[in-house]
Amino acid sequence: MVCVRKAKDEELAKAVVRDRTPGSMCLFSTPFLLRANKSTGYRLSVLTLSQSLAEALDELQLTTTRLTDRFAENNEHFHIADLDLNPSGKAFAKIAFRTWLAKTERWKQESKTVPKLKESLIAEYRKFEVARGAA
Repeated sequence: MVCVRKAKDEELAKAVVRDRTPGSMCLFSTPFLLRANKSTGYRLSVLTLSQSLAEALDELQLTTTRLTDRFAENNEHFHIADLDLNPSGKAFAKIAFRTWLAKTERWKQESKTVPKLKESLIAEYRKFEVARGAA
């Protein structure tokens, strides 16, 4: 079973690299994260995070493509490249996204639900907008 999962994870990682547009930079990769840990709980938390990202970024209209459609198509292949984001999305990713991600890593596992992650990302984006407007 471990060999099958390892082969599948390597195949997923190769698919993201193959599907990526030349010259673009991958900002978030579900296959990359899934390779880090084989436990079912961890895999579920990565997929929850991925779904939250797709929904929040689409809802905030920070994307050039529908990330929720990509996630629904194949959640284990989900990734976000810089070309998937509009200029506001790229600015947010560059300045505030990593901060938000680090904050969520400290959350208790049971707190990491799609609605809560989405709500916190939207709140982080609102703070980013205020700071950017004040500058």
